[in-house]
Amino acid sequence: MKSYDVPVFFHELGHAAHSQFKVQKGGQHTDQEIVAEMTAAVLAEVYGYHDYLGNCWWYTKQYSGNEPNRAIRGIMQILTDVEKCVGIILTKEKEQAA
Repeated sequence: MKSYDVPVFFHELGHAAHSQFKVQKGGQHTDQEIVAEMTAAVLAEVYGYHDYLGNCWWYTKQYSGNEPNRAIRGIMQILTDVEKCVGIILTKEKEQAA
């Protein structure tokens, strides 16, 4: 997918990083979408796009049936994957900069 919208790019980059260590199911699945969106939120903060967190919460809630408690549980279940995704992306960036 090609996008000039930074948050969308970060989201898709999250999917790509996630696929480096976990087989991805075809289509949109809640766990995969929350990993990609949380990865995008972290990258947005790292790169100075500080107005993105509200959208991340909205998106995550949408994938959790608009139930905030379910969204929070979903986030807690995938934080390790988000950490791995961000690590993969930042390591690749460092390698390319060297």
